[in-house]
Amino acid sequence: MYIAVRDFMSTLISRGSPPLQLRIDSGGGSVSAGLDIYDLIRLYDNEVEGIVLARAASMAAVILQACTKRKCARHGAVLIHHVSSSSVKLDVLREKKARDALIADMERDQQRLYAILAKKTGQKITRIKAACKEERFMTAEEALAFKLIDEIV
Repeated sequence: MYIAVRDFMSTLISRGSPPLQLRIDSGGGSVSAGLDIYDLIRLYDNEVEGIVLARAASMAAVILQACTKRKCARHGAVLIHHVSSSSVKLDVLREKKARDALIADMERDQQRLYAILAKKTGQKITRIKAACKEERFMTAEEALAFKLIDEIV
């Protein structure tokens, strides 16, 4: 997905970086790819309006934070949660050194996500952590109150 987004953004840049509307309906995905997409949007040289059409879950909610304007459809939902990995091999879990390295990598990624969410929402890290631990979809109204979005459309 990152390569497709990168290529699309390169095309837009070659056309003078027109304002961009990013429509989001996603269950999320890879933290590393999501952070790469976040940076592409954050560094884009014009306004990027992000609109959650149905849901922005997990990394999609983080990518939304890169947008200069963050909106959500009245019946849309936003989910933030702690990082997870479904691709952990049994060998990693069996070996303490490999397990510790995996945990350290996940902790590093989680700290990055906390920082992004705290900076954009103005929330304290403790509140971000509590919302991530709760792991439930916020309604558009709740996302607005939490400052994950700027407007309900």
